[in-house]
Amino acid sequence: MTTDPDTLAILAGGSKDNMAADDGGLSLPTAELMALGGDARITLDEQSGLNSYGCAPKPMPAISYASSTASTVSAGAFAQARAFHFQLQRDARTRPVADIYADAMEDARQRLRLLYGIDESVDIAFGPSGTDLEYLVLATSLCAGKIVRNIVVEVDEVGSGCLNAQKGRYFAPRTALGLDVTTGDPVPGFPEERMVIDTISLRNPDGSLRDVAERERVLAEVIERSVAAGEQVLLHVVHRSKTGLIAPCIDILEDLVGRYGDRLDVIVDACQGRISPKMIQAYLALGSTVFVTGSKFLGGPPFSAFAFLPKQLGDRMVDCGTAAEGLGAFFARGEMPARWTAMDAVLPQVTNFGLLLRLECGLFELSRLLAYGEDVVARAVQTFHQAVRELPADSALRLLPASDVGSEEGLHPLDRTMLHTFVLNVRNPETGGELDIEDARAIYAMLYTDMSEHFSAPWDRMIASETCHVGQPVRCLRHSNGSWAPTLRLSLSAPHISEVAGLTPDALLRRFRTDLEWIAAKIQLVLPLLEERRKAA
Repeated sequence: MTTDPDTLAILAGGSKDNMAADDGGLSLPTAELMALGGDARITLDEQSGLNSYGCAPKPMPAISYASSTASTVSAGAFAQARAFHFQLQRDARTRPVADIYADAMEDARQRLRLLYGIDESVDIAFGPSGTDLEYLVLATSLCAGKIVRNIVVEVDEVGSGCLNAQKGRYFAPRTALGLDVTTGDPVPGFPEERMVIDTISLRNPDGSLRDVAERERVLAEVIERSVAAGEQVLLHVVHRSKTGLIAPCIDILEDLVGRYGDRLDVIVDACQGRISPKMIQAYLALGSTVFVTGSKFLGGPPFSAFAFLPKQLGDRMVDCGTAAEGLGAFFARGEMPARWTAMDAVLPQVTNFGLLLRLECGLFELSRLLAYGEDVVARAVQTFHQAVRELPADSALRLLPASDVGSEEGLHPLDRTMLHTFVLNVRNPETGGELDIEDARAIYAMLYTDMSEHFSAPWDRMIASETCHVGQPVRCLRHSNGSWAPTLRLSLSAPHISEVAGLTPDALLRRFRTDLEWIAAKIQLVLPLLEERRKAA
């Protein structure tokens, strides 16, 4: 790996022109540093100051229910990141930044163990996103020495770049450490002849959910054939997907692990973060790796992610010699456990302080959330669910039946449904026809944009000026003509729950109802601008 100072400055997320190569970017303002060290999705637009999700790396007022996609950092989390940034700058006067970075990452590991109640034997690795961490678990499975069959449960319900990463290919044109690559090209160290991928769909062609028994039967058959062929199975479990699904359930997973043992590696994609400490512990007890992100539900700015690996899987990164060389484009050495000697010759001794500050925001929100009793969390979740179900029939948002809540009695509040998918209950104002998913994308962008310049009435200008963040559209419902219906997602986040924790039950319900009404009103208001926006795009 390179040790050239100019190159290392670029690897750390900046450039020779805007970053001091000797401090890893710590001399930059906090908000600017937090927008570095990830892929292009967090690059800020020069005019708006927002990333591709319409989010800023510093606090801004908004009606935000966008934690299924990305959120703008809260004032409290930003204050914590700024104070942490100051401490790092001060330490960098007397210590090498690589040492400071490694120590800070180790401290983050200890905090996560404490917050989630995780044993010291569990290894914790960090990365810019859950998609980046896909390379890590694939490399771990390859260390088993067999052909790896990567079985992915519903690729459309997880990150858009995951399938390329699961194939050992670059998922974006620039890696988190600044390497320019070609999307879809093989990543060095991931031999195509030793990797096979299978996808198991959770949905029918029309977007409706498949029968649970049918999809579990298909999954069991694929695993059985793979094990019989002498392959190492890497099974992706999705825990609270883009639309809130869990598949397969933990009871089915327990049966599979009991049947196939160490021939089956399991990765639980809990990147949405809608998971309790108890559930994480249960997955780890089954020998599963668990991914969580510090954004999404936790509410930190995108991107930061962490993986919990049981000791027997982490041991592979001690025993397998040298890990896949291509990992060095995505991860710094300090982001991996020190005992993983297979990483020593592969990962660069660089820093990614942007990642570290974003992670700090997520840890702040997690710490604040878990300080509340379960009753406080449960009340927020139940009240939000009530407000969603009680939307009037003529609202611009109509709850999809598939996203409704079944029996969740006995579940920890953090394991209950907090993410709801809606179809836009409006029609094209010019043609009277049905909207499609591209229309939903245009409306999604208009919601987080100040549209007041298009209106003159005071009430309209007030509604149109507000930043309304919601979750991006997803393909989960088709029109009768086969086109994808316009959907949006609304979800609670950890900052939400902390923010409303002190409200009375009546005030809490009134708050959620008002926010939903405002979002629906803005959808109706900007609808006549839809054709103009689509043509401009």
